Amino acid sequence: MKTAWSIVWKLVLILCVAGLIILGISWAKGGFGPLSIGSGGIHPANTHDQHIDEQSLDAFTTIDVNTETMAISIVTGDHYGLKVDATNTPRTITWSNKSGTLQLRQSSSSEVNLTLEKVTAVITVPSSAALKSVSVQSAAAKVSVAADCGTLTVQTSAGLIDVSGSVSGNATITSDAGAITMSGAVKGDAKVSSSAGAITVSGTTGSITAATQAGVVTINGASPAIDVRSTVGAVNVTVPGTWASTNYQLSATIGNITTSGTGAPGQANFGTKQGGPASGYDLLLKVETTVGAITVNLGS
Repeated sequence: MKTAWSIVWKLVLILCVAGLIILGISWAKGGFGPLSIGSGGIHPANTHDQHIDEQSLDAFTTIDVNTETMAISIVTGDHYGLKVDATNTPRTITWSNKSGTLQLRQSSSSEVNLTLEKVTAVITVPSSAALKSVSVQSAAAKVSVAADCGTLTVQTSAGLIDVSGSVSGNATITSDAGAITMSGAVKGDAKVSSSAGAITVSGTTGSITAATQAGVVTINGASPAIDVRSTVGAVNVTVPGTWASTNYQLSATIGNITTSGTGAPGQANFGTKQGGPASGYDLLLKVETTVGAITVNLGS
């Protein structure tokens, strides 16, 4: 315990010293203010505030977002709208609403902003809106999608992803670093992957493919086909079904395998458990971990 607290205090001290150094540089550069790091070293940041508030937009059926540090929320209401609030940002935000497509962009910057940059965007659509497609790409920010749509694509380099809206077609959700939560139903195929982050799927899907290199995967939504792979991290599957009508393959290189439900094949310390009907099954289940336990519960 003493060692842990010693590490914590050392980290606090390092952060405090770094903060004092930054404040000193800021004062030497002409007074306290935002700083950036670029090709010319540390210098006063060229930042600005930008605000967009459009709450009477023409109807659109497609959302196309490509941003750097902007947190995106797509919500339902009684109108079509866009609200953006940006403070201390070195980037420029542009948008358009043409030919049924709402497009939102944020310029990139080679500067590393040392100040607190806060950029948020809220896109509102009527609860009865029939969005054909939603595409969101973000370099480093949270993405939340609560509206229903036809197809959904979300990709972040670093940021949480939360999908609670339903998707009538296919959904592809990818995060290089960040947890993914999907509670909305997907009638088509759902592909969810995270290089580092937990994955939780609780909505029903036409099929679910989930993969993570480091993180816990939890599947609670009904699906006729489930394929989960985890390099480092446990996998927990709790879905309706019976073992007698499930074609299953459960493989753990290092980790326990635990199954439950009527006719469950039992437990194993590691290795592979497989079985079930070769055809005519209701559920095709494949779970594979390199380092991590596998827990599967099938029930009504």
